[in-house]
Parts: sequence; C-alpha cells; structure tokens
Amino acid sequence: MDPEVAKEFEKETGIKLEYTVPPTGWISSHLIATKGEGWDVGHTATMELKPILYSPYVRPIPVSKISRWTREGIFFAFHEPDEVRWFGGEKDELTASQFKELLWKPGEEGKTFLGVPIAFSWDAVGYNPEYIPYTEEGGKKSLSFGEILKKDWKGRAGIRGIACLEVNSYANFLYRTGQFKPEVRNNLKPEEVDFVVDYLIPYMKEGHFVAFWGSEGEGATLFSTREMWISNAMTPAVMAVRRAGVPCSYAMNSTGIEFWYTSDFISVKSDRLDAAYKFIDFRLSPWWTDYIYKKHVYTTPSFVAPDVKPYMGVEFYDWAYMGKATYKPTKEWFKEMWPEKGEVPKRIADSLFLPEKYKWSKKEGKPHPEGKLREQGSVKDRIENTGFMLYWADYGDYYVEAWSKLRTYMPK
Repeated sequence: MDPEVAKEFEKETGIKLEYTVPPTGWISSHLIATKGEGWDVGHTATMELKPILYSPYVRPIPVSKISRWTREGIFFAFHEPDEVRWFGGEKDELTASQFKELLWKPGEEGKTFLGVPIAFSWDAVGYNPEYIPYTEEGGKKSLSFGEILKKDWKGRAGIRGIACLEVNSYANFLYRTGQFKPEVRNNLKPEEVDFVVDYLIPYMKEGHFVAFWGSEGEGATLFSTREMWISNAMTPAVMAVRRAGVPCSYAMNSTGIEFWYTSDFISVKSDRLDAAYKFIDFRLSPWWTDYIYKKHVYTTPSFVAPDVKPYMGVEFYDWAYMGKATYKPTKEWFKEMWPEKGEVPKRIADSLFLPEKYKWSKKEGKPHPEGKLREQGSVKDRIENTGFMLYWADYGDYYVEAWSKLRTYMPK
C-alpha cells in the first residue's frame, strides 16, 4: 500500500491508517500466526485467501455494512459467477465454484462476506518487444504461454519463484495444449505437481531460465536491465519496467490469462468495526478505482458504479474497461510522455504507455484509429480469455517443496 492511500482515507474519513506489507506468498500464514491480534483489516489475493478466510481469526462481514456493495454498483460476475463466460466464451463450473467459495460465508451467499473483493486483474506473459517479435492489439490473442520456453529465448527467459503462482501457470499451459490432464487444473495433487516440475527440469538444466525471481521489484529489475526478455509477470512489475523507460508488453496469452481477485477481511479481534467497514467501503470508491488502475492497472468490482465514469472521465474509463483506443494517436501521446526518446515504432511506443502520465480527456471524444489500445482489451475480452483462477492449493506445502527442488537444477 502506498502512503497516498492512507492520506486520502484520512482526508475522506478523519481516520488515521497504520499499515504493514508482508511479502507476497506469505501474507495468509503471517496473519494466521497472529491469531487475529494486532490488526483490524487484512488483505490478500485468491491464491492465499482460503487459509485465512476459513480460519477462526476472521470475522464474517454482513453485506449491509458495505454501503457501496449494491446490485447496480458491483460488476455482475461478483453477483452471478455461475453465469460468467470464461475461456472461449464458455461457462466454467470450477472457476465459478472457487469464486464463490472465497467470497461468501457458507450457507449465506449474497448476505455475508468472508472477505470483500476490492480489486481484480490477470497475470500473463510480459516481454520486451525489442527482442520478442509480437504485437499486442487490444483483445486479440497473441503469443502462447509456451513462448517462454522457446529455444530462441534460452538464457533470457525468467521463471517466478512463488510456487503458489507459477506451478498452476505452467499446469494451465500444459492442460490447454493437451499435454496434461489434471483432476483439478489449479489445485494439483503431488503427483501432478511432479509432472509439471519434471517437464521443466530439462529447461532448468540447460540454462534456459536466466532467473528464478520472486518479488515484483526483482522481476522489474531483470526486465529493466534487459537481462530478462520474457517471463510470466504481474502488471505492477510491467508498469515498473515502463517507468524505468524500458518497453514491456503484456500479452493476451492464447492459452489463457490468469484471473485473481483480492479481498479485504476483518480480524475477529478487531474492536474498531465501524472504521474497518469504512476502510473497505473506501476501497470501492471512485477515488480508489481511479487510483488503483493508474498505479497497477487493477480493476475494482465497483467500476460499473454510476459515479465512477464521471470521476475517471469518459476517455480513461472507456480505454480501461471497454477496450477503446485513446483519443490521441500514439505518435502524439508518446512525444508528450517520452520527449527524450524521439521517434520509435508504434509497437515499441505502445509498450511504454503509462496511464498515470497520459493526459486523459474528461469530455467525450473519438478513439483514434492509431491510438493506444489497452493490452488484453476490455474486461469482457479478458474474462473470456481466462484460463484459470489463481487459487490456494490443498497441497500448497508440496508445491513449495517441489518448486524448491526445481530450483536446484539451475546452473550455478
């Protein structure tokens, strides 16, 4: 969390916010270890939510306490996940059931939250278009996740060290390409985890991967120094690379992109419930929706609320959520955003686009045919190309053990 979030929350509510940020991959276990002591509101994403939400240390939240959670103010997928059309425009019983499992208290669907979703997004392949010859065109599918393993990128490909993220990413690629048929494609049994690891061992041995990276900062550094050209990635890492002045594209993987949402939940020991409810409501506000998109390119469930589009402005809103191009052509906005870089090919310029630096029009205009499209297109495009949802594995400890084993095959 950034200091400006705490500052804005205090400005809007008069409530002072104190926060800590445990490392990704360990948030749930960190909070469980506290037994609910020392914190009011916790926060993590679907790949870590299950253990903490189903622990005795989280207090269920009545929907009535979150004023912005209304039928018209929240994206329909959070009301009716069974009706969502996912990969290939088809319904997905697995994703819908996991979606609801992490959202509602059992037996009280639509009435009582376990945690309140405040953002969602997709992980996908990030790549430097100076070396990887693809072009992202909004919602059109581009490269396969398997492009990471292409021999041409030996010594320049990266692999993420966070087992709860990366094991299922490779499992989905193998499943979508007909090489693997797990019982539950994002909740693997030990022998299925072994299949994925064994598939990757030859690549590790031959030095295909330049790095086994963990944090967003580490990934951004590897991309920014051009030591790494392609890797599965998170949008904050991609945006950080661009802020460093290095082009980085975010692919619409043909084998499916990785959906997740992130939720706020309340400690059973909290005695500041009114403040906790206000903080969660704040994280569904127009300010938060605008901020989190410009900062991390994350979408909030409340992006459909009537007061969000006027706050963000038509151009930004339609670009972010509806898949429409910017009003300015790439040549024009690139010159304003990166005056020191001179003229570059459009595919390179588009991979340096930063939404927080673009001068968005508040008035309705016309998308330019040479304008910048949001990578992965509209929310609908992204939903319909969702390969799987990032989810806590029942054998999570084995994921970590097997991924640690894989790392030992990396050449010294």
